[in-house]
Amino acid sequence: TSALWSRVAAEEARRRGLDEVILCREEIVVEGAWSALMWREGETWRTPAASLNPLPSTTLAALRQAGLHVEEVVSTRERLSYADAIVLLSAVRLAIGVERLENREFPSPDDAASALRQILLRA
Repeated sequence: TSALWSRVAAEEARRRGLDEVILCREEIVVEGAWSALMWREGETWRTPAASLNPLPSTTLAALRQAGLHVEEVVSTRERLSYADAIVLLSAVRLAIGVERLENREFPSPDDAASALRQILLRA
């Protein structure tokens, strides 16, 4: 990933009326164009593995420092489509729930993000 590809992806997202895109290598999920990525499967939070070289996230680091366990995994786009919740993390300690991923809509996208914001406020 690089800043150039993030800019290209963000411009493509804007043209399509989207707020963010998820960058992948082949089918492997790496990160958001302008955000770090977390998703929940059941009660387990996951994020792309560091071996994929996503940009480091200060917000993810703050969540971990506050005691949140987040597994690093190599995930496909298909696996991400089965997540219970997807959250984007900004560099300024903000967590935002994803409303839609391709054709899948998440009914309460802010529920998971709100819990993470509470952790960040206490950190």
